[in-house]
Amino acid sequence: MAKRILIVEDNAPTREILCKLVSDRHYDVSEAADGDDAIEAIKRGNIDGMLLDLLMPNRDGIEVLVWLKSEYPGMPVVVMTQAGGGHDISYPEIAERFGAARAFRKPVTAKKVVEALSILEETWAAASS
Repeated sequence: MAKRILIVEDNAPTREILCKLVSDRHYDVSEAADGDDAIEAIKRGNIDGMLLDLLMPNRDGIEVLVWLKSEYPGMPVVVMTQAGGGHDISYPEIAERFGAARAFRKPVTAKKVVEALSILEETWAAASS
């Protein structure tokens, strides 16, 4: 059975691209437009990993990560965001401080998505061994 990846992105065209790139690689895809929708999707179950934007309305990606790591600490998350470009925190620091497996800067590319999926796969493999 294919792993289900939750795509959390408030920008509809970017979310659509991410969903297509992930589903083209034979994963099941769920999607959420903001942090509140993401948490509801996770609570419904059957989510194996997540690609998560940081800057979103309602509940941002950091809030989702903090909640996720307290409720589902084993779920791998890769952050893909514009955030951090002019801030004091770097992408690796975002990943490390808030529990993401990795952080990528947008724009989204097929290469970045393939790398993100590889990171999720490595996390799943490590958890099952």
